[in-house]
Amino acid sequence: MSYDRHQIARASAILTNTEVAGATLDLTKCHDGKFTCTAGLTIGALTNCILRAYVSKDGTTWDLAYNESGLAASITLTGTDTISMKVDQPGYLFARVTAEGTGGLGGSLLVMTYNWLRKGSQI
Repeated sequence: MSYDRHQIARASAILTNTEVAGATLDLTKCHDGKFTCTAGLTIGALTNCILRAYVSKDGTTWDLAYNESGLAASITLTGTDTISMKVDQPGYLFARVTAEGTGGLGGSLLVMTYNWLRKGSQI
């Protein structure tokens, strides 16, 4: 039996010079509040695409997430690629990943999926 869970976060064109939020993930469903965002980008006319992870305690005020090294949870894609970004921010209830592109819009597509282990699945 697999306890892996998935949720489509965003599947659409990317706006340029505007940060667009993906779906909100309820971290209370996730084992230890951890999840991974897998993002697949078809670059098209974009110069790049910046992905940033945010966390919230109330679902209205969002803080930039940080990784174990104390660096902002942010990844910049400069070509067609698929990446995974791990987010582990204890004490928060919600998370979301945003995307912001630079350059032109033609032919660019981003698909983001949140992946996590169900809370209570690990003994």
